[in-house]
Amino acid sequence: MSDPTRPALRHPRNRQPTQPTDAPVDALLAAFQRCSTIEERARLGASLARAGVQDDRIRAAFVRMLEDDPLNASAYLTALRDRRAVQDLTAALDRLLVSPIGDCEICQAEHLAAVVTAVRLLGGSLSD
Repeated sequence: MSDPTRPALRHPRNRQPTQPTDAPVDALLAAFQRCSTIEERARLGASLARAGVQDDRIRAAFVRMLEDDPLNASAYLTALRDRRAVQDLTAALDRLLVSPIGDCEICQAEHLAAVVTAVRLLGGSLSD
């Protein structure tokens, strides 16, 4: 004899919400730290940004990423929606103005624009 409540319990609206575990984030962060190329780090960074987890380790990883990949790091910090990143972004902007890391003027301008956009999207402001 079948249980008439069984289908109702399987329905998504009737399930208890589950708490995300730290295991996937821990694995992504470990892989992120082992990355040897900017491209690998960007790919894993995108996964971390999409994880939707508030974790200071993720923010710290993206702040370190600003040193060699400001374009992606700015986007990922914006995705975290953590206003504390504004200070790190403005420090990165100051560094990029003094010592650009792009290999061409267009790349340098893209880096600056990405950081400025991230600062503004996170509620920060910049002087002219």
